[in-house]
Amino acid sequence: MNRFAALLLLAGPAPLAAQAVTYQPVFDSARAITLRTDSAGAVSGVVLTRDAIRYRLDSGTVFVATPIGGRTVALVFQGRGSASVTPPLDVERRELARTLHDTLTSWPITGAAFVFTDSTWGELRREVDWIKAPELGDAPRVLAHLIDHLVNTREEALYEPDLMLNLLNGDTTGFVLARVTRESGSDLTFRYDVQATEAEAVEVDPHEGGGERILSEFPLARYLADSEPEMGAGHELAMGPYSITSTIDDGHRYSATAVVRFTPRKRGARWVQFSLESDLQVDSLGEDGGDAEPFFRPAHGPALWIRLNEVTRPGGVRAVRIGYHGDLIGTTSLIQTYRSYGFLQKYNGMPDQWLYLKSCTDWYPRYDYWQPTDMDLTFRVASRYQFAGIGHLVDSTRSGDTVITHWRTERPTVWACFNIGELQEQHINDPRIPPVVVQTNHEAHSALDPLMMQQEGALQNVTADVTNSLAFFSLHFGTPLYPRYFATEVPFNFGVAFPGMVYLSNYTYQSLTASGVQEMFRSHEIAHQWWGIGVMPAGTRDAWLQEGFAEFSALWYMQVALEDTAKFFDRLKTWRDRLVKRGPDAPPLGLGFRVQESDHPGDYDLIVYSKGAWVLQMLRNFMLDLRNMNEGAFAETMRDFYARFHGRKASIRDFQRVVEEHVGNSMDWFFDEWVNRSAIPTYTFSWKADTAVNGRIPVHLRVRQADVPADFFMPVPVEIDFGAGSHVLVRINARGPVTDGTIYAPEPPT
Repeated sequence: MNRFAALLLLAGPAPLAAQAVTYQPVFDSARAITLRTDSAGAVSGVVLTRDAIRYRLDSGTVFVATPIGGRTVALVFQGRGSASVTPPLDVERRELARTLHDTLTSWPITGAAFVFTDSTWGELRREVDWIKAPELGDAPRVLAHLIDHLVNTREEALYEPDLMLNLLNGDTTGFVLARVTRESGSDLTFRYDVQATEAEAVEVDPHEGGGERILSEFPLARYLADSEPEMGAGHELAMGPYSITSTIDDGHRYSATAVVRFTPRKRGARWVQFSLESDLQVDSLGEDGGDAEPFFRPAHGPALWIRLNEVTRPGGVRAVRIGYHGDLIGTTSLIQTYRSYGFLQKYNGMPDQWLYLKSCTDWYPRYDYWQPTDMDLTFRVASRYQFAGIGHLVDSTRSGDTVITHWRTERPTVWACFNIGELQEQHINDPRIPPVVVQTNHEAHSALDPLMMQQEGALQNVTADVTNSLAFFSLHFGTPLYPRYFATEVPFNFGVAFPGMVYLSNYTYQSLTASGVQEMFRSHEIAHQWWGIGVMPAGTRDAWLQEGFAEFSALWYMQVALEDTAKFFDRLKTWRDRLVKRGPDAPPLGLGFRVQESDHPGDYDLIVYSKGAWVLQMLRNFMLDLRNMNEGAFAETMRDFYARFHGRKASIRDFQRVVEEHVGNSMDWFFDEWVNRSAIPTYTFSWKADTAVNGRIPVHLRVRQADVPADFFMPVPVEIDFGAGSHVLVRINARGPVTDGTIYAPEPPT
């Protein structure tokens, strides 16, 4: 050991820095991080293990980077080694192999850049034979590549907010981000973060393929046994109730004061991060009833960094009061939009006018999008506007030209929003369902009617589908969670559901399509009151329980409630043809929200919505009693699942357990094939009847199964027709390339 190394070891590890007083110097240090010219050394046989990720630094040189806040938090390795990840979930192992076109989970590397706030520096420095004047070689480029993936210069933030929190708070919570240079193939990013239950473990080089993409993502080992993981369990704060008072004046200018309550989960944090729509400016910030607190708000982006007056201590409710205002309520005209596209240039009539919210997620300060909280909301709105909100309407009063409404959520929620505009209302009182208010922009439609063919009785059609969908789903799934509902029109080409409220696109009032798409659109949004809001997805992979279930519910409504079997089968056929055309290269349904990152933009709708609905339809067929065509087992399964998990989060595994209880057998084969894989079988069927034996005719059946793995199993339904309206349905359990079976019929089949 040389004298330089000895001095380093005698000095001991660098002490943790005090918590940052201001945000900007920490960010500037992270943005300007570079390699030190006086600190490097040789390493040999060093192994770093972080959950399912493992790095081997077999031989090479470690270069130390400049500190942040007095802490060594980054270094670069150059030499020979390997990086490996072993996803604990089958769906993630398959997805890693599918996207990398490689079944390996361990790769030789020639370099790696690390940034960390855990014990990495302490583990490595004991193994280093230090040298004074290192040759940097390619190390600066490796570090620069990592910084490119880490620093968001425009928003003055790191793409890893947990890392920034650790740096600001002087925290040693486990976090490691590594960018590894493989001997062959693109660079990969590995992420380990104990503050996230859904750890983003592997990411592909964003400079290859035009965008960053997560290849594998899975919970830390300690969460794997939990069927309902608590999203955000590692975060510093457990959020309490919100109290928000908002004012929207006659010029639709918005201002608000939010009191955010929370309970710290551990001692020591002083900095916390919230998100707030970038067009909203913070006017004041302080502890409720106390002094103002320093905060940082970048010129661009939604981040709001708050430094609390005191460090957090576990237990005890803290509260922060945030005053803000800004351009939240937008205005638009569909006619003006069409003109901008080159249409309606000669039209001189009055344009339509709409109000809309620019953000339904960040209109109030958000800490964690997955933590449900109680909401106490007061709105002061100009009396010429109609209003719709979530929660129970506690009271409504009028003061001059202002209407003051007070709303309180019946249960914690992660979705809170409202709508405002010059809207007309239709009130529905039907004994089958809670009271419903349908809102529409009648004046805007009057302006649009001369230009666009509007369906006859549009408002009545929308109202009927909202009413009948609520009644149908109440009957088949169970009582909805909320005592009243709003269906309110917005100037978008999509819909959104919130607790007790749905946004309905203006197109559903205007469209003339005869395909049944609009009826399904309305009932899909209503179905979210059961699937997505009533039962919330537990994690990112569970999007099927939200979108696929809602799409199937809309399909079921079309078939049974609207008695339109032709459209029902037409939708199934259309989806099937698209799925077959996309083939096994499509991502599996079990990736959930991450399907949005597919190289094919249409995959999310096709897989999570269409295939998700198809898989439930297949389950419905599988549970069908072929003797009498009774589907009570499936209907009871859906009711049971909703009854057990309404008002809670559930995972796909939770749903599988409920299905298995009603089927009486393991359904691993079904969920593995149709949720966690992408293969779609092709079937060829043949049959032959032999001479009767003892008055019974042997009928030999053969099913050939192709385009799927050899162990693929499927109960294939077969109809045997004897003519004159006589027929019987049987299932052939197809497994492998060829399945043969024989049944004995009382007469020759036709």
